[in-house]
Amino acid sequence: MTDSERFASGGRALATDNLDVDLSGAGWLVDTGDLGKVELEVSPEGGKPVFAGIARTEDVAFYLRGVRHTRVTDVDAFPFEASYLAEPGSRRPVAPAQKSFWAAATQGRGTQTLDWHVEDGDWSVVVMNADGSPGVGADVKAGARLPFLDELGVSALGAGGGLLIVAIVLTVLGMRSPRGPAQGGVQTTDSVAAT
Repeated sequence: MTDSERFASGGRALATDNLDVDLSGAGWLVDTGDLGKVELEVSPEGGKPVFAGIARTEDVAFYLRGVRHTRVTDVDAFPFEASYLAEPGSRRPVAPAQKSFWAAATQGRGTQTLDWHVEDGDWSVVVMNADGSPGVGADVKAGARLPFLDELGVSALGAGGGLLIVAIVLTVLGMRSPRGPAQGGVQTTDSVAAT
């Protein structure tokens, strides 16, 4: 999990830019069912109930079209700094929990935990007041459980161990002293001078 960081918007929502999960060509490496899980902990500012959800980017864009909100365009971890882009609008959206397009969502008072099983595609995370009112503020922690990294680690250790054995064998062979002539052989050291 990351440290808890503050995100805020004067609009009706905070939404991430497109989060692209693309495994095209990497199917041999990891089964799409084993991509793991992303977890968000969202602690709202004040006593307002908060909503957090993740959905296809195109659905989020359609839902927030014409709604004043803030896009989180970039996040630097060390030191923490978020870049925002304000999106104008005057439309009031329906409460987010009334929409059915969320792949994962949670809402309520106090700290809410959002668990999402990672899938291929283009995704956006949205944090709002549960009633869709303006003035969104929350402390957010993010974390991930990626089981395929364990498999990659074991594979890397296995490959590394094999390479280590090959390196040791080559080193031993390279350090052996050269063999002398076979028993009964003739070794000449004379040089012939031309006359």
